Amino acid sequence: MFRRFIPAAIGLLAVAPLQGRAQDSLVAIRAGHLLDVQQGTLEGETLILIKGARIVQVSPGGTLPAGARVIDLSKLTVVPGMIDAHVHLTIGTPDSTALATLRAGFTTVQDLGALNHANLDLRKAIESGKTIGPRIHSAGSWIGVKGGICDFDGRGVRGENEFAARTREDITNGADLIKVCVTGWPADGYRFPDSVEITEAELAAVVREAKAANKKVIAHAIGRRGAFMAVSAGVQALAHSAFLDSTTIAMMKARGVYLIPTLLSFQGDRPALLALQKEMRVILASGIPIAMGTDAGVTPHGGNAAELETMVEAGMAPLSAIRSATIDAAALLGMSESIGSVTRGTMADLIAVEGNPLEDVRTLQHILFVMKAGRTYLTP
Repeated sequence: MFRRFIPAAIGLLAVAPLQGRAQDSLVAIRAGHLLDVQQGTLEGETLILIKGARIVQVSPGGTLPAGARVIDLSKLTVVPGMIDAHVHLTIGTPDSTALATLRAGFTTVQDLGALNHANLDLRKAIESGKTIGPRIHSAGSWIGVKGGICDFDGRGVRGENEFAARTREDITNGADLIKVCVTGWPADGYRFPDSVEITEAELAAVVREAKAANKKVIAHAIGRRGAFMAVSAGVQALAHSAFLDSTTIAMMKARGVYLIPTLLSFQGDRPALLALQKEMRVILASGIPIAMGTDAGVTPHGGNAAELETMVEAGMAPLSAIRSATIDAAALLGMSESIGSVTRGTMADLIAVEGNPLEDVRTLQHILFVMKAGRTYLTP
């Protein structure tokens, strides 16, 4: 499926970086419609006032304040800036992948692993204004066993002490969260449901060190036993859709453990994908919290919103899919007060599209306007 998005992604990568235009002291956005993700409604004409990086007023229609700089989006639908909860921006040229992601409407991402803490360096470059890209909530490295799926460039570890030390290393280097790899890819989870790559003691060491530093842990745990191990150990999310038994599903629901499906990243393994799509229908019916993620880097940077279409095909309602990329993903990142909705006091992260995303989520694959923290990066 995702092959049809590659040309568009490449086109975005070729665009020279846009300098975010600093807004005046007061900016007024006239939206033809506003998608209220909290209420699940498409509102009519809306006036959004922005001062600096934050929204100060959201009201139906209204009078333009004197002296405000006006951005006319009266023919478009305004949506909160989207959040991708699983990317790898350093797979590819970081400046280009970051730009492509932002221009695709993703104003915040969660980067779940890079070599040499390059994702943390990219986060700093974006925060300083040196590079244009989304806000990054970042793990440092991938933490996995020697010879395993996350043993990139010989960085795998073995034994409880080494897993604990690598976790402390990521935290010391500034990681916002920890990423640990428990199982192999979907084919393994599908054909060998009890196969795992690390021990319970090694996993417990990661969770213990992260908890001591008040950091969340997200686990790559696709197989049945690995998912159970990860949730039992106390992780806050699973980095991919997974084969879950009823005990694991009940635990995840009770503990509020998120699932980040990344269905697009599984397109190459048809039997495993079909099995995971079947699993997704059970998962969705269970009420487990979902945060949208793509594993971008495995899939094309800039094609992130195609995941929403895939999630709807797997059984999600369009509103639920959109919430998974806005308010629900914001909750997973611990940033609900700042991002994920268009409300007074939140960051001015706004995108705009033609049409009604509640009727067709594919509209979110065609972004016409992007604002992040009060600065514009794409205009109609």
